[in-house]
Amino acid sequence: MTSKKIKNRILVAGSQSFIDDKLRELVKDVDQDSVRYFYGDELNIEEFFEYTSSIPLFYEQNIAVLKHAEDLKEKSKSEILEGLSKIEGNVVILVFLDEKPGEENYKKFKESFNIIIEPKRSFNAQMIQQYFKDEGLIVGIDTAKYIFEMCNKDPMILKNELEKIKIFYNYEKPRSDEEIISLVSFSRSESIYQFIKYFFSKDLNKTLAIFKVIVDDGESVERIFYELSRHIISLSFYIISPSLVTEYTYTIHNYKDYINRWSKDEVAELVELIAEIDLFLKTGRETYLSGLYRIIYTLLKKD
Repeated sequence: MTSKKIKNRILVAGSQSFIDDKLRELVKDVDQDSVRYFYGDELNIEEFFEYTSSIPLFYEQNIAVLKHAEDLKEKSKSEILEGLSKIEGNVVILVFLDEKPGEENYKKFKESFNIIIEPKRSFNAQMIQQYFKDEGLIVGIDTAKYIFEMCNKDPMILKNELEKIKIFYNYEKPRSDEEIISLVSFSRSESIYQFIKYFFSKDLNKTLAIFKVIVDDGESVERIFYELSRHIISLSFYIISPSLVTEYTYTIHNYKDYINRWSKDEVAELVELIAEIDLFLKTGRETYLSGLYRIIYTLLKKD
């Protein structure tokens, strides 16, 4: 079977639903047996280059799709850039979930890759709430925002969850916002919130264990970083004055427990660390994965 040629070097970055749509579009007209998938967190670089440099026997081109390229070590990104410059004919698609490469690497990728990045979308509280109204569900703005976060801020995931909820309430109305939240089945998000609770409980072993599960399940490390960072910063404001924090009710309840475990100085140190990591991320000196491990291992210093 003859494959249709697609562009030789492609970088795709965006939400999971955006990535899925783009990959389907990019390889829909080629023989699927010519497409091989690799993963950034477990990449065997020699195996990757063996496939991308080999001459196809039965297809017009070998097509290598490298998913979760955001988890590649900086050395591997450099090796890929250098190695691919010597390869002609076969196709390589690098996929970055929820983020594009660091600025320095991004400039290098732009020189030799066709770049496809999901446009930035902003959703205000009223827009998110409208998704619920369209499905006949009336919830408070805080609840709508909370469920949107649980769905990775991905409208497609939110739509799928709301369709399930609508079926459940086909013959009755929900009794409360909390009841609707309990039906949201995006389990990886729940794991993130469990991870955050273990972290603030200062349980290093459980924090590391659930962190590994989340990452192995393919959750975006960028999202995990920003969720944890958001709660650390919110907790720092809560310590100053609870009135400065607008979080969901049971999140506030958790904060009341956390301040019994964390001193003001400890939280201030975490905020400083987040600021440092954020700077390093922007300058390409840090990855989200290494930054998260730096935050997690602060628990070694805690009682």
